[in-house]
Amino acid sequence: MPGDVTRALRTHKVENVADVAIDYNNFMPSGNAWITVTQSDFMPHTISRLRNSNLFGSRITAYPTSVDTESPRMRGERGRKEAAERSAIAGNGPRGGISEGDLGKCALLWGLPGKITIPEIRDMLSGYKLAGQKGQIVKLDPLKGSITARAMVRLNSVAEAYRLVRNLHMTSLDNLTSFGTEYWVKARVIV
Repeated sequence: MPGDVTRALRTHKVENVADVAIDYNNFMPSGNAWITVTQSDFMPHTISRLRNSNLFGSRITAYPTSVDTESPRMRGERGRKEAAERSAIAGNGPRGGISEGDLGKCALLWGLPGKITIPEIRDMLSGYKLAGQKGQIVKLDPLKGSITARAMVRLNSVAEAYRLVRNLHMTSLDNLTSFGTEYWVKARVIV
């Protein structure tokens, strides 16, 4: 979580940090974080403070990078829908490519039946407040070798996203859809 990394930075007396972003690979945390400093002059001091320090018992390895950490634009409903059709939403990089305003409001669902459609996902989520009418549920490309589907859902608030995850994570689809009990939905909030 970004808050955990921020607390570790405070513990190790790292100053002048502008932003902390978790690095994602296919919308799953990669175990890395991106730290942005306010000025490039502060980078050597930040790296020296982090070298040989620990976070939750794991040694921190820090190194500078010149990679632009800006998230790709997430346009309006129509733009998100078009990006999904082009498979432009991969969930890689800082924040998984989610705009900063949507952090904590997006949930990843996986383990869904491979042939499930967006209207069926919408019916499954009828008790939750989605952020808008269309383009708020994006069916993602399946992972290599997977027979199950994944979807990213954008909800209207952080609390609603966590409610969805609490209610759906490790739930079988027997009482949600007509696909049977062989599919277990897994869910996580993208922060």
